[in-house]
Amino acid sequence: MPQESPRHCEVHSCVLIDGDGPCAEGRAECTAPRGHLQKIGNQVDSLEPVAEYDMSSRPLNASSFWADALSKSRPLLLRGGAASATELSRWTDEALLEVCKHESGAPLRVIVEKQNRVTQNDRYPMISDWDFCKFLDEYRKPEYDNMLYLLLSLAKRGLRLSSRLGLPSVLACDDLYHSLYDANLWMSRGNTSSSVHFDANENLLMQIDGEKEVLMWHPNASGHLYMDHHNKRAISPVNVDRVDLQRFPEVRTRTHIHMHVDRIDLHRFPELRTRTYTHALACMGPKWE
Repeated sequence: MPQESPRHCEVHSCVLIDGDGPCAEGRAECTAPRGHLQKIGNQVDSLEPVAEYDMSSRPLNASSFWADALSKSRPLLLRGGAASATELSRWTDEALLEVCKHESGAPLRVIVEKQNRVTQNDRYPMISDWDFCKFLDEYRKPEYDNMLYLLLSLAKRGLRLSSRLGLPSVLACDDLYHSLYDANLWMSRGNTSSSVHFDANENLLMQIDGEKEVLMWHPNASGHLYMDHHNKRAISPVNVDRVDLQRFPEVRTRTHIHMHVDRIDLHRFPELRTRTYTHALACMGPKWE
């Protein structure tokens, strides 16, 4: 159970109180446990690295991917794995403007979140009247600095953009291919972060540009992340930018699994007992995934 705390510090916001400065700023005079009121991950002495496989030196086929990762329900980072599925030069803003409409020439409507960090459960506020071309023209303008997060399903029929995304070699077998049901494009200028959450289905994160820091926890750590104490399923109430260890002391007791995802990398979030590893993601710099 979450403990009593004098401050309001929950998943979508954290309001500090007088005297919080030393801990929030990581100063030596902080007397609270390590990482109090700091970014998640700073509460433990060390982070456990994710297993990696270098696709550039030796490609991994679907059968080996099944044997090494899928069958063992473990996360795996494939360095250079996204390069087998797309030509990165075709994902610049200029190149995307060539395919920003439907094949019919109609505008391609997209979901655009006004904030690049989730500020409430339903991900609102949204910009409701933009299409993909409009987003590409606007999102880098100064007035949208540290704003805007686009979501677009590439599984829709009639999208010219979909032809630019190929099948990763690790999924190139009938059983894995036919288990796919969607591919989503997330796009921003960077400086984004997610809540601590889990997904109902396992998925592959394909980093086309930019970099990302990812923290993960085994599903058996859900109680220590207070997953049952938020008013929306699959989301932890812990704030990823400022972890209130007075309210959520158990966060520092579990192993934190970490990976740094670079441009062209591919990562698998495995499913274990009908849900993925709990995870939080933070992006540095422009990104397409």
